[in-house]
Amino acid sequence: MKKFFKYYFLFFEKFYPDPFIFVLILTIITILLGSFLTENSIIDMVYYWGNSFWDLLSFSMQMVLILVTGGALAESPPLKRIIKKISSLNLSQEFFIVFTSIFSMILAFFNWGLSLIASALLVKEIGKSFKEKNKYINYPLLCASAYTGLLVWHGGLSGSAPLTCATKGHFLESKIGVINISETIFSIKNILLWFLFVIFLPLFIFLLSKIKISKIKIECEIPELEEKEEEKKPFSFFLNILENSFIFPALFFLIFLINIFYIIKKGEFSLNLNTLNFIFLFAGLFLHFSPHSYLKATFNSVKASTGIIIQFPFYAGIMGMMKYSGLINVFSRFFVSFSVPENFPFYTFISAGIVNLFIPSGGGQWAVQGPVMIEAAKILGVPFSKVIMAIAYGDEWTNMVQPFWALPILGITRVKVQELVPYTLFFLIISFIFFTLILFN
Repeated sequence: MKKFFKYYFLFFEKFYPDPFIFVLILTIITILLGSFLTENSIIDMVYYWGNSFWDLLSFSMQMVLILVTGGALAESPPLKRIIKKISSLNLSQEFFIVFTSIFSMILAFFNWGLSLIASALLVKEIGKSFKEKNKYINYPLLCASAYTGLLVWHGGLSGSAPLTCATKGHFLESKIGVINISETIFSIKNILLWFLFVIFLPLFIFLLSKIKISKIKIECEIPELEEKEEEKKPFSFFLNILENSFIFPALFFLIFLINIFYIIKKGEFSLNLNTLNFIFLFAGLFLHFSPHSYLKATFNSVKASTGIIIQFPFYAGIMGMMKYSGLINVFSRFFVSFSVPENFPFYTFISAGIVNLFIPSGGGQWAVQGPVMIEAAKILGVPFSKVIMAIAYGDEWTNMVQPFWALPILGITRVKVQELVPYTLFFLIISFIFFTLILFN
């Protein structure tokens, strides 16, 4: 068994590409698949790619901001003390690895963005604490545990597909009506699935944490980002008041609170990415006690967001090719062709898992795959709520091997994707059992 693990980890270290190379390869594969499986030429596919390349600019900025504002918030003196207190507890690596997974999945039920950033920041501090104590910890497994929230998020309160279908006026309302979240997110099966993950996945992770592989780098290594040297300015009493006083943080936090209370009063509040960034930004500014301290805290997080800035446009191009070439319909209809009512949710789940490799955005995937699968469900007489959740499960399932959502964690923790995926692939295999049990019952 030890020999198997040795070569297993070695394989990923030598052959699994960097996330940027991964998206470049995926782009070429999509161009070729579109030209072979649809009536489009390679030129057509390249046109769709270029025409969609900037479609995720708004979303990319949201993701950069959630990393930057979340990182700055965690660097604030009060929160830093809390995180350091937790990470410095004199407990075993097994405890922290299991705790991180449970922490990540609980937060993900409420909001995937909060889970992703908070878990990554906790991991970084735990890693630092173990390094300072000169104690062993399987740091890549700790990071992989922080990523388990992305395995349950789409069945939670920020799930794109179920929330879209529960909203009046959604784009499929004329076909399926409004599907209440009591039939999707709060269905007995979905809640049971979440409990299965929270109980049994950490147990499996605990067993993984017991494995020590010689000659494989799994020690805690956290490269420190270079601090930018501050430019010395001539002393100015006026500038010192503006930059280092609590006046602006307090004033703008008050403005922020007034805005939030007004939105809640009007019934317009929802915990989405913009709201989360809004909260992170002004809470961070307030807890840093000065504009200068807050700006300084954002520096490392900005550097860590490089992968998101560069890679998200490529995924937008892939999404465009999948949508406009009809390639998404080819994948979906292939599974529909041999489905019956009993196995249709399962095959929907498998097809959604494959599509997620090309369209890793949950909302984007539902927009392009949802109509095809809903039409098939109508013909087969399968409840729409089952199809919605099957697509949601497929989307979150293959997140474990798709580095798109791992980019913020990789940026914050500085772990390599080649160290992360060997563990998340195990999660993909184990979770398949849980998903199958729910989908066939």
